[in-house]
Amino acid sequence: AVVSTQSTGVIPLTDRVDLARWTMLGHVLRLPENSPAAVALTYSVDGCQSKPRLGRHQINLFNTIKTDLSNRGFNLENLNDMYMLRDIAKTRTKWKELF
Repeated sequence: AVVSTQSTGVIPLTDRVDLARWTMLGHVLRLPENSPAAVALTYSVDGCQSKPRLGRHQINLFNTIKTDLSNRGFNLENLNDMYMLRDIAKTRTKWKELF
């Protein structure tokens, strides 16, 4: 849940960014499956089954989203997980309650 600072009444920037990322993910999950953003998400989820990359860990939007989901008790390891999240995101109130 987003908590504002008591003295100023301003929501911390990190919480605002987390909320924006969460609402963006919900929006992408509600898009038609043939839209470019939904296709890119499907490719990212399906492509995770490939051989891991060598070298330093990559910090990118997809890995950050996976971390956000795991903090809320969800996985995004395969297409079944994505379809389950898509069903939850169809109901906006349920999706907002998860944040």
